[in-house]
Amino acid sequence: MWGLGCLLLEVFNGPIHQSSNLRDTSKFPKSLSSHYLQCVNANPMARPNPSELLQSLKERGGYLSNTFISLNLKIEELQLMEADRKNHFFVELNKSLDLFPDSFAHHKVLPHLLNVFEFGGAGPTVLAPLLKIGKLLPEDEYQRKIVSCIVRCFGSNDRATRLNLLQHLDQFIDQLQPSVLNNSLFGQIVTGFTDTVPTIREHTIKASLLLAPKLNDSNLSQLLKFFAKCQLDAGIRTNTTICLGKIAPHLNKQD
Repeated sequence: MWGLGCLLLEVFNGPIHQSSNLRDTSKFPKSLSSHYLQCVNANPMARPNPSELLQSLKERGGYLSNTFISLNLKIEELQLMEADRKNHFFVELNKSLDLFPDSFAHHKVLPHLLNVFEFGGAGPTVLAPLLKIGKLLPEDEYQRKIVSCIVRCFGSNDRATRLNLLQHLDQFIDQLQPSVLNNSLFGQIVTGFTDTVPTIREHTIKASLLLAPKLNDSNLSQLLKFFAKCQLDAGIRTNTTICLGKIAPHLNKQD
């Protein structure tokens, strides 16, 4: 514990030049200074053991009792969490990401999210933090890591995941290459037009406004056929007509 105390002192105060420096806690956080002094107590028997120190620092108001450290510890346990705990964690993480250093989100958090996504069980709530961190990535890395996840998600049979993608489309549509959209995603997205859940049908129609500028003529023609069928659905007829009017300028672009 003496060694830990010396390490803490050098972290906050800089190099130790003389023994009198050991009592200087002027630059220490208030929630840590008393624990530090216990670690460098001249009497070894008065120093705390590691487990007691860690537990004390984690208590309410303690130095380690903060969102950043709490989420950092939880992210190591992601693979062991039940689905409900994972969903709660992803929601909490998304709310707190702006407080994290960009490099930490990129190099620490993102690999864990991708790992959970790769081996399943991530659920739709992982998309929000994944897309938020994606904004920090260079274009080539975004294409490799984020777009590949998006393509796989749109192919999911889970309605909650597909609905989540449609709702967040505005956050990643600019990064979707037209070739990826037309060749890999369009066929999966338009299945939403015939989904039995009205909410998915409605969000698929709204998503068409963002998709249209990047669609080729063949897929635009297919889109119009789906719109024609949606006109027969009284529940979404109005939105269909409005969206049709807004995508009209993109029709027959190559004429």
